Amino acid sequence: MTTPTIKNKQDFDRKLARIRSNTDLNDQAKRRMLQEAYDEAARKHRELIEKEEGGTSEKLARLEKGVFGISYPVDVVTGVDKERVRQSYRDASFKVSGMKPEELERILERAERTQDKQLAKAVYHEATERGVRHVADSYLKDRTEERKRWEEYTAARLEAESVEKLLFGARAYGPTKPPELDGMAG
Repeated sequence: MTTPTIKNKQDFDRKLARIRSNTDLNDQAKRRMLQEAYDEAARKHRELIEKEEGGTSEKLARLEKGVFGISYPVDVVTGVDKERVRQSYRDASFKVSGMKPEELERILERAERTQDKQLAKAVYHEATERGVRHVADSYLKDRTEERKRWEEYTAARLEAESVEKLLFGARAYGPTKPPELDGMAG
Protein backbone atom coordinates (compact mmCIF):
# COMPACT_ATOMS: atom_id res chain seq x y z
CA MET A 1 0.00 0.00 0.00
CA THR A 2 1.40 3.37 -0.99
CA THR A 3 0.55 6.00 1.58
CA PRO A 4 0.40 9.69 0.62
CA THR A 5 3.69 10.34 2.45
CA ILE A 6 5.44 7.52 0.59
CA LYS A 7 4.01 8.77 -2.71
CA ASN A 8 5.28 12.27 -1.88
CA LYS A 9 8.77 10.87 -1.21
CA GLN A 10 8.71 8.84 -4.44
CA ASP A 11 7.59 11.88 -6.46
CA PHE A 12 10.37 13.91 -4.86
CA ASP A 13 12.97 11.25 -5.66
CA ARG A 14 11.84 11.16 -9.31
CA LYS A 15 11.98 14.94 -9.53
CA LEU A 16 15.54 14.92 -8.08
CA ALA A 17 16.60 12.34 -10.67
CA ARG A 18 15.17 14.47 -13.52
CA ILE A 19 16.92 17.60 -12.26
CA ARG A 20 20.26 15.84 -11.75
CA SER A 21 20.16 14.24 -15.20
CA ASN A 22 19.22 17.44 -17.03
CA THR A 23 22.37 18.34 -18.98
CA ASP A 24 20.93 21.72 -20.01
CA LEU A 25 21.27 23.02 -16.43
CA ASN A 26 24.45 24.32 -14.84
CA ASP A 27 25.33 23.44 -11.22
CA GLN A 28 23.85 26.65 -9.81
CA ALA A 29 20.52 26.12 -11.63
CA LYS A 30 20.43 22.48 -10.49
CA ARG A 31 21.02 23.50 -6.85
CA ARG A 32 18.24 26.12 -7.06
CA MET A 33 15.81 23.60 -8.56
CA LEU A 34 16.83 20.93 -6.04
CA GLN A 35 16.22 23.41 -3.21
CA GLU A 36 12.78 24.29 -4.60
CA ALA A 37 11.88 20.62 -5.02
CA TYR A 38 13.07 19.82 -1.50
CA ASP A 39 11.19 22.77 0.05
CA GLU A 40 7.98 21.78 -1.74
CA ALA A 41 8.25 18.08 -0.80
CA ALA A 42 9.05 18.93 2.84
CA ARG A 43 6.08 21.34 3.04
CA LYS A 44 3.74 18.76 1.53
CA HIS A 45 5.07 16.09 3.91
CA ARG A 46 4.33 18.30 6.94
CA GLU A 47 0.82 19.02 5.63
CA LEU A 48 0.09 15.32 5.10
CA ILE A 49 1.19 14.46 8.64
CA GLU A 50 -0.81 17.34 10.16
CA LYS A 51 -3.91 16.45 8.15
CA GLU A 52 -3.84 12.81 9.25
CA GLU A 53 -3.18 13.68 12.89
CA GLY A 54 -5.89 16.36 12.95
CA GLY A 55 -8.61 14.21 11.38
CA THR A 56 -7.95 11.32 13.73
CA SER A 57 -7.87 13.56 16.81
CA GLU A 58 -11.12 15.31 15.89
CA LYS A 59 -12.94 12.03 15.28
CA LEU A 60 -11.70 10.58 18.55
CA ALA A 61 -12.71 13.69 20.52
CA ARG A 62 -16.20 13.65 18.99
CA LEU A 63 -16.71 9.96 19.79
CA GLU A 64 -15.34 10.39 23.30
CA LYS A 65 -17.92 13.11 23.95
CA GLY A 66 -20.58 10.66 22.81
CA VAL A 67 -19.38 8.02 25.29
CA PHE A 68 -18.92 10.38 28.23
CA GLY A 69 -21.74 12.81 27.53
CA ILE A 70 -24.78 13.24 29.70
CA SER A 71 -28.14 12.45 28.16
CA TYR A 72 -31.28 14.26 29.16
CA PRO A 73 -34.77 12.82 29.56
CA VAL A 74 -37.20 13.78 26.78
CA ASP A 75 -39.24 16.01 29.08
CA VAL A 76 -36.21 18.11 30.08
CA VAL A 77 -36.49 21.23 27.98
CA THR A 78 -35.40 24.28 29.93
CA GLY A 79 -31.90 25.28 30.87
CA VAL A 80 -32.85 24.98 34.54
CA ASP A 81 -34.04 21.40 34.01
CA LYS A 82 -30.81 20.50 32.21
CA GLU A 83 -28.75 22.03 35.00
CA ARG A 84 -30.60 19.89 37.55
CA VAL A 85 -29.75 16.76 35.54
CA ARG A 86 -26.09 17.88 35.30
CA GLN A 87 -26.03 18.59 39.02
CA SER A 88 -27.48 15.17 39.80
CA TYR A 89 -24.87 13.53 37.57
CA ARG A 90 -22.05 15.63 39.04
CA ASP A 91 -23.10 14.68 42.58
CA ALA A 92 -23.27 10.98 41.67
CA SER A 93 -19.95 11.21 39.86
CA PHE A 94 -18.16 12.60 42.92
CA LYS A 95 -19.71 9.94 45.13
CA VAL A 96 -18.49 7.01 43.01
CA SER A 97 -15.07 8.50 42.25
CA GLY A 98 -12.30 6.21 43.49
CA MET A 99 -14.63 3.41 44.61
CA LYS A 100 -13.29 -0.14 44.50
CA PRO A 101 -14.55 -2.24 41.58
CA GLU A 102 -16.80 -4.35 43.80
CA GLU A 103 -18.37 -1.18 45.24
CA LEU A 104 -18.95 0.16 41.73
CA GLU A 105 -20.64 -3.11 40.83
CA ARG A 106 -22.88 -2.95 43.89
CA ILE A 107 -23.79 0.71 43.33
CA LEU A 108 -24.59 0.03 39.65
CA GLU A 109 -26.94 -2.79 40.66
CA ARG A 110 -28.67 -0.45 43.11
CA ALA A 111 -28.92 2.34 40.53
CA GLU A 112 -30.45 -0.09 38.03
CA ARG A 113 -32.98 -1.35 40.60
CA THR A 114 -34.01 2.18 41.60
CA GLN A 115 -33.87 3.45 38.01
CA ASP A 116 -31.38 6.18 38.98
CA LYS A 117 -30.07 6.90 35.50
CA GLN A 118 -27.58 9.56 36.55
CA LEU A 119 -26.01 7.34 39.22
CA ALA A 120 -25.80 4.42 36.77
CA LYS A 121 -24.18 6.68 34.17
CA ALA A 122 -21.70 8.01 36.74
CA VAL A 123 -20.73 4.44 37.69
CA TYR A 124 -20.34 3.56 34.01
CA HIS A 125 -18.09 6.55 33.38
CA GLU A 126 -15.97 5.82 36.45
CA ALA A 127 -15.63 2.16 35.50
CA THR A 128 -14.79 3.06 31.91
CA GLU A 129 -12.16 5.62 32.86
CA ARG A 130 -10.50 3.18 35.24
CA GLY A 131 -10.73 0.15 32.96
CA VAL A 132 -13.15 -1.82 35.15
CA ARG A 133 -14.67 -3.40 32.08
CA HIS A 134 -16.94 -5.95 33.77
CA VAL A 135 -18.84 -3.12 35.49
CA ALA A 136 -18.93 -0.94 32.36
CA ASP A 137 -20.04 -3.91 30.26
CA SER A 138 -22.77 -4.68 32.78
CA TYR A 139 -24.08 -1.14 32.31
CA LEU A 140 -23.95 -1.46 28.51
CA LYS A 141 -25.62 -4.89 28.45
CA ASP A 142 -29.14 -3.59 27.74
CA ARG A 143 -28.23 -0.18 26.29
CA THR A 144 -27.82 -0.79 22.57
CA GLU A 145 -27.15 2.81 21.55
CA GLU A 146 -24.58 3.42 24.27
CA ARG A 147 -22.89 0.09 23.53
CA LYS A 148 -22.70 1.11 19.87
CA ARG A 149 -21.10 4.45 20.84
CA TRP A 150 -18.57 2.58 23.02
CA GLU A 151 -17.71 0.18 20.19
CA GLU A 152 -17.26 3.06 17.73
CA TYR A 153 -15.05 4.85 20.24
CA THR A 154 -12.85 1.81 20.91
CA ALA A 155 -12.56 1.13 17.17
CA ALA A 156 -11.50 4.76 16.65
CA ARG A 157 -8.94 4.45 19.46
CA LEU A 158 -7.46 1.38 17.79
CA GLU A 159 -7.45 3.19 14.47
CA ALA A 160 -5.77 6.20 16.08
CA GLU A 161 -3.08 3.97 17.54
CA SER A 162 -2.47 2.33 14.15
CA VAL A 163 -2.46 5.76 12.46
CA GLU A 164 0.02 6.93 15.08
CA LYS A 165 2.26 3.97 14.22
CA LEU A 166 1.89 4.73 10.51
CA LEU A 167 2.65 8.38 11.13
CA PHE A 168 5.74 7.47 13.14
CA GLY A 169 6.98 5.64 10.08
CA ALA A 170 5.74 8.40 7.79
CA ARG A 171 7.75 10.99 9.71
CA ALA A 172 10.86 8.91 9.17
CA TYR A 173 9.99 8.54 5.47
CA GLY A 174 10.00 12.24 4.67
CA PRO A 175 12.07 13.81 1.89
CA THR A 176 15.83 13.81 2.51
CA LYS A 177 17.75 16.98 1.79
CA PRO A 178 19.87 16.42 -1.31
CA PRO A 179 23.64 16.30 -0.59
CA GLU A 180 24.18 19.00 -3.22
CA LEU A 181 22.48 21.42 -0.81
CA ASP A 182 24.83 20.73 2.14
CA GLY A 183 26.27 23.94 3.41
CA MET A 184 23.52 26.00 1.78
CA ALA A 185 20.98 27.98 3.78
CA GLY A 186 17.43 26.68 3.49
